[in-house]
Amino acid sequence: MVEARTDLRFVLSDVDADPVCEAGMILLGLPPQLLLAGLGSCGSAADPGRIAMTVDRLRHASSATPGRPATSAMADAIAEGALRWRAARAALEIALPVLPASAAVRATFARCFEALGDMASPVIAGQAERAYIAVCWMRCYDVDRCAHQAVVDTSTSEGPW
Repeated sequence: MVEARTDLRFVLSDVDADPVCEAGMILLGLPPQLLLAGLGSCGSAADPGRIAMTVDRLRHASSATPGRPATSAMADAIAEGALRWRAARAALEIALPVLPASAAVRATFARCFEALGDMASPVIAGQAERAYIAVCWMRCYDVDRCAHQAVVDTSTSEGPW
């Protein structure tokens, strides 16, 4: 029988693990369109989980305003997220030019999140935005491509979400 400490098939996080770090692990699994929509929906919110739920509502069209299709609201959130990402990315390239390398994804997220907190930047408004930007930085190639497409596709409200 394999000892519990060496069995890596399924590992729960520690009970005292940082909840923002755990939310970051969930955010890492989202497609880049949803990361940008979350970044565009953050504002000064403190809870990345609430932002993820807001984006999910946008995606499922349950929060569409009367007379305005949900796809338009989602496209607006993605476009806003792309603008915020471009502004944050420029600051990140100066403050954290090399993404911290680690085989431990939680450690990389924690380093990125901490570095964003150390930046005196008016670009980053709250803890949720910091979490979304940290995840976007970790997945910058996908997010850059999506952000470029969002800027190009601002004339349409169609999307794969």
